[in-house]
Amino acid sequence: KSPFEIKIAEPMMWNDEKPHIYTLFLTVEDEIIPLPIALCKKEIKDKKLLINGKAAKLRGINRHDSTENGYVVTVDDMKKDLLMMKRANVNCIRTSHYPNDPRFVELAQALGFYLVNEADIETHGMGWNTDADWDWFRWSMLSTIDEWEAAYVDRAEHLFERDKNQGCVVMWSLGNESGCGKNHRAMRNYIKSRDNTAIVHYENAHLEFKAVPEGENFADISDVESRMYSGYNYTEGYLNNPDYDKPFYWCEYVCSMTTGDVHEYWKLVDKYENHTGGCIWEWSDHAVRIDDENGNARYYYGGDFGEYPHNGICCIDGLVFPDRTPRPGYYDMKKVYEPFRTEYKDGTLTIKNVRYFTPLSDLYADWKVESNGVTIVSGRIESLDIAPQDKKEFRLTGIDEFNYTGDTFLTVTVRQKNDTLWAEAGYEVGFGQFEIESAKATAEREAKLLVCEDGDRFVTITNGENEYTFDKAYGRIASIRKNDEEILAKPTAFKLWRAPSYNVGSSPAWYANNLHHVAQKTYSANVEKTENAIVIKTKIALGGPANPPVIKADVDYIFNNNGTFSVEIDGKIKKEAPVLPRIGMELILKEEFENISYFGLGEIET
Repeated sequence: KSPFEIKIAEPMMWNDEKPHIYTLFLTVEDEIIPLPIALCKKEIKDKKLLINGKAAKLRGINRHDSTENGYVVTVDDMKKDLLMMKRANVNCIRTSHYPNDPRFVELAQALGFYLVNEADIETHGMGWNTDADWDWFRWSMLSTIDEWEAAYVDRAEHLFERDKNQGCVVMWSLGNESGCGKNHRAMRNYIKSRDNTAIVHYENAHLEFKAVPEGENFADISDVESRMYSGYNYTEGYLNNPDYDKPFYWCEYVCSMTTGDVHEYWKLVDKYENHTGGCIWEWSDHAVRIDDENGNARYYYGGDFGEYPHNGICCIDGLVFPDRTPRPGYYDMKKVYEPFRTEYKDGTLTIKNVRYFTPLSDLYADWKVESNGVTIVSGRIESLDIAPQDKKEFRLTGIDEFNYTGDTFLTVTVRQKNDTLWAEAGYEVGFGQFEIESAKATAEREAKLLVCEDGDRFVTITNGENEYTFDKAYGRIASIRKNDEEILAKPTAFKLWRAPSYNVGSSPAWYANNLHHVAQKTYSANVEKTENAIVIKTKIALGGPANPPVIKADVDYIFNNNGTFSVEIDGKIKKEAPVLPRIGMELILKEEFENISYFGLGEIET
């Protein structure tokens, strides 16, 4: 049959915010086949990845097919994942590391998810060497030899031909961690021969890849400069380099074993149009639920079945547990992927719409001011009718009519107006919170007379009801008294220890360096007076007993005339030192301080 064209004069373009779907009806004899069609234009222009002409951001997650029952995923499982992602403001999924069930693709398109659609190729294990060094050449071997070219292209063909009419596919990914070679170029050439506008992704074709054979450049394989876990400074350096013309994309970032500082990294995405966004690693923990004969259940993974080899705990790295109960990282992701940004100053709330295609008119905002946990004034903004990429100021009525006397915060909660496929009306899409200066807080910060007595060994600093005693011989605070009552049970002490984790560092090396019993040596301690503070400047070293110091540092103890004190440390770590657990200061309170209240970020871990 000859090809045909259907022209649409003013097409409704599909995007993540308003996923309009056309239906194409194909008649084959007496059978009618309905095909969902999404019209979406993807292109790279002026170093930016454009979606329907806009430099929209991919707020993404990596997802494996996995549930608490294993790797057989039902349609209901797919729906549950997609709805939870939508509730967390996700708009992009990388199908790590294989094409997903075609029903998953259709569901994702209907709900408004961009897909980085990935071929099922990975040669990761070939890169390991017996001396624990990475073998770049062997890692890339299958990607470079003629015998494997047809197999590589076959996987590109099956990926592309099945989903070529799915408009939600924003990039076609040539696989994961397979080195780099001419067989990837053959995959790219196949996809481009079928659609020269297709955007091809492959992370290992990045700038620093150790090319095989030496000297060959594979930069032509990927249309985007893709990275895994690139550092903040490296990423910003790339984005500011005029010689780099590809948009930047994190195919994996802030591995969710820790979630990383996702908020700090996302500032780069907001700031630079040539940063496309990225996909967090990863969605779900991989473990299998098994009930014993008594009906008690637990998760099994990584060696629990007696198998070898295995990856241990490395499969327990998701934002949700296998049963899809959210872990703290889920809420971190939801917060940073909010479709708006908020600012507050002097009674005026500013909300920016960070969407690219639709206004915020589907949302409203509740706000309240709480002082010491008690709501003083509240209100509602009935409609956030803010155009894409625009912002609007809202004057909060009555917020400045009170003389707040406690710890006071403004909380703004943004909610859905109506029911959607993924959440009910009133669902909290996101929030902002701001501290309001109160009369009490201002009074507490007012300057008081600092009195300093510098003795041969001890320095006593008095500020109203606060009294600090500093021990110059040991370079530490020996006592803190308030209203003549001692607070500390023992002098302050630096600590380098934390509970060992599987993700960074080496507890055997920490124990070998005796970092669990770190000691301080003090070389000098000198008192200096400034206009508003007493500063005790010390030079110290920290290290385990019977070990060389791992840190030598200048430490300043700053006692301010408002009664507060701070500690600043500027040091150098020994070149041969292991990755250090942390640097912290321990202040042990007396036994009677058993019941305490404190401000924390909640209601969940954050």
